[in-house]
Amino acid sequence: MRALRKHNTRHQARAAWRSRRGTILVAVLWILVVLTTVALTFGSQTRVELLIANAGVRRAAALAAARSGVARALAELAADETVWDGPDESWRRADDRLHAARVGADEQAGTFSLLRDDHENDTQLAFGLQDEASKLNVNTATRPELVALLVQLSFPDVSVDDVADAILDWRDADDQPRAYGAENEYYLSLERPYYAKNAPFETVEELLMVRGINQRLLTGEDANRNGVLDPNERDGDANPPEDNGDGTLDRGLAAYLTVYSAEPDVAADGRPRLNVNTAAATALRNRLSERIESQLIERIIDHRASGMNNIADLLNVAGMTNDAFKRIVDLLTVAEQPLRIGLVNVNTAPEAVLAALPGIDATAAAALVAHRQSTPELQTIGWLLDVLTPEQFRAVADRVTTRSYQFTIDAVGLPPRGAGFARLQVVVDRSATPARILYWREISHLGPPAPLNELRGTETARTLTVAGR
Repeated sequence: MRALRKHNTRHQARAAWRSRRGTILVAVLWILVVLTTVALTFGSQTRVELLIANAGVRRAAALAAARSGVARALAELAADETVWDGPDESWRRADDRLHAARVGADEQAGTFSLLRDDHENDTQLAFGLQDEASKLNVNTATRPELVALLVQLSFPDVSVDDVADAILDWRDADDQPRAYGAENEYYLSLERPYYAKNAPFETVEELLMVRGINQRLLTGEDANRNGVLDPNERDGDANPPEDNGDGTLDRGLAAYLTVYSAEPDVAADGRPRLNVNTAAATALRNRLSERIESQLIERIIDHRASGMNNIADLLNVAGMTNDAFKRIVDLLTVAEQPLRIGLVNVNTAPEAVLAALPGIDATAAAALVAHRQSTPELQTIGWLLDVLTPEQFRAVADRVTTRSYQFTIDAVGLPPRGAGFARLQVVVDRSATPARILYWREISHLGPPAPLNELRGTETARTLTVAGR
């Protein structure tokens, strides 16, 4: 009996041990499962964090490349020594130098491209800078000019009178609405009310605050603001943005309006222009003697007694020819205006802007564009007389120029490798030395302006040394 009890005790001990070993095994297995899960989770998190870090590095590299593009643009403007600006300026026709340009000499460095809007071609990207003087200044444009521009844009369901008056009411100083305009009474009645500004526009995008102007009217079909009719911009309503699918890029107001155009009232040599009405006779003789004969100078001095309100009044001086006018028009002015705001550069303005100016219709605008493409003599506004009648010229003479001082830089930067991009929009003013930055914002949210491989341009990229790097 004692031996049996002893045997049972041993058996129970062995069974208990086997049970404990099973429990330990299960516990170990659970620990292994937990550790494996932790390791996998940690590895997954590490991978995600690595991807995020790599994306951050690529974004930083893209932004650095875009900033280098801005620096290159400033260098282009600083190197431009011409005293007038035409359609073939280096900053305007820079496709081979400002497309897929490398940042420095390192082949592993990022690249940048500088985009501009080519109004004559909406099928491929154009590279260079966009001069703001090629546009109408929304703060100085007259009602007829705004109406003429809106008519040319031909947006359906847009009342040109309503929009023109609303723009004028927004920028004027009073609270009295025009016949078709809007002031505080309208804006304060909105679901989210606000006051009419009653002050000049600070950006073109501010037009979205004006009654009757929406994103469609502001940017047209060009959602990513690249000046090209992309596939999603010509497919009707299949994909945003809304478009009419007619195969032609309908640009909005933003492509034709600016708030930045201004220029000092100086001659090509940098000296202030002489006021033909008030300048001393001796000063006029000294300034004009190298350009025209003394007899004509004396006639100008005599003629000014009747008063000249427009520089085109010089054409009424006896013996004044178009050629003589072209030689002296840059030296003279009819008003004391150290800074002239809102002049349109007739050498670079698109046809739609020219056709909105006083005295110029669509036929004359087309003729001006054709003439400036075939002649290099665009130094002064006098070349308009080769196309316009004296009456047309007089109507537009005090609204135009042949110079540009403010420019928009649209810089797209790409990292050395991998996906990602950054896009900057910068407005600069070169009337000062060095050029002043007036406006700076990132517009990457608009999306890439072209496929990244096209912007990278590996086969055509050129090595450029950027100033300051």
